[in-house]
Amino acid sequence: MKLLPLIIFTIVLFAANNVLAISDSANVQLQITAECNNNGVCQENLDESESNCSSDCGCNNNGRCESERVEHQQNCPNDCQTAISGPGDPSFYIENIVISKITFHSADILWQTTRPTQCSLSWGETSEYEKEIISETDFKPDHSVSLNNLRVSGAYHFKINCKDRLNFKNDSGDWYFSALDLVPNVSWLRAIAGSEKITLTWLNPEYADFKGVRIVRNSNFYPRYIEDGIIIYEGAGVSFTDQKLQNKKTYYYTVFSFDKQQNYSSGAIVSAVPREIIAPTPPPQPPPEPSGEEIVKLNFNDFDFYWEKGKISLKNEKTVEIEKGKLLIVSIDYKKVPKVCKTIIAELEKGKEYFSYIFETDKEKNAYNAAFFAPEEQDFYPLIINCLDNSNKIASQAKGEIEVYKKPEAALLYKLFSLIIFINLILIIFLIILLLLLLLLLAKRKKEDSEKQKISNYSN
Repeated sequence: MKLLPLIIFTIVLFAANNVLAISDSANVQLQITAECNNNGVCQENLDESESNCSSDCGCNNNGRCESERVEHQQNCPNDCQTAISGPGDPSFYIENIVISKITFHSADILWQTTRPTQCSLSWGETSEYEKEIISETDFKPDHSVSLNNLRVSGAYHFKINCKDRLNFKNDSGDWYFSALDLVPNVSWLRAIAGSEKITLTWLNPEYADFKGVRIVRNSNFYPRYIEDGIIIYEGAGVSFTDQKLQNKKTYYYTVFSFDKQQNYSSGAIVSAVPREIIAPTPPPQPPPEPSGEEIVKLNFNDFDFYWEKGKISLKNEKTVEIEKGKLLIVSIDYKKVPKVCKTIIAELEKGKEYFSYIFETDKEKNAYNAAFFAPEEQDFYPLIINCLDNSNKIASQAKGEIEVYKKPEAALLYKLFSLIIFINLILIIFLIILLLLLLLLLAKRKKEDSEKQKISNYSN
């Protein structure tokens, strides 16, 4: 009987240990075989992983890089691709950035995003993008913006910022471009004919990249490009004498200025005839006059005019206003030029002299352009633009004028401003005096009326 309690105690202790062991084993097994809760978040504390919980962990190829799902570049390259630059969630690309249709005062910027996004473009003359911010209102994959009011040859920076419908953001980083520029032609090209020689004189353009000029001679017509004839001079001088020529024969010259990058101007042109007896300087021979009716019609307002501040609006459709001595760019859209026109020449009249400039096409053949400096004297100067055919005869002629004005001096502006202020002060003082006189007059009349009232009351 004494052994019975001991036997029962031993059985109870053995059973308790087994229950505890089973309980511990069950808990461990539960942790190892935890079920996926499908909440879209990969919870490592619950031992969720891509192998046992693919719905919450790993790549789902939905186009978004979801860090809560433990998606990254290595295990999910389709969703987690690095953007071209800039911070933000790399869930989409900004790509195929193209700067097109660059002119002297405008440019188009086009880009694409790998999914529909809403973008804004910030731009300016520095990376501070101080000019303007252009924002879109729609979500789309193809984007474009037109920038206007650019300065001729001005350099500009821009940055594109985009976001998708889930507010994931990206940017393009800093980009830059330059508005269209032309190498200026030489100014005031003259030809002095002597016996068996012609002396050319000119004024070189003043700009930082200027390197020199090339003079090309042709016996048939003005050279249209830098190898269209015999190269007789190349250097940075301002005069050259062409010798051993044949008297009574016309020689045509084009002077091309060029910069340090070997970019050439469109060309200033002149012609002369050597003579036995040295005569006064003859004016450059303009292209032959049109015979009969014009083949095509070309208007002066078909041409665009630019200077350092942008496009110049014509006055009365025939007058170009520009500050003295400033670079003037004359341009015409390639599509506006009739097919019969093979050469375009601008002819500027100054006094009894003519100064002529040949047009050239840009590399993309978007326009014909010529650049030359306006005269230094304030006046009106006739400008004739001739369109020549294959036979170098005038097919059309557009006539206008250049109005050169003088920029007001700072001292003159100060005097004018001071005069305006002085006149305004005089007017203000005059008005104050009038107001005081009116108040005195009203007070006097009120006093008289009061005295009359007293007299009337006393009489009654």
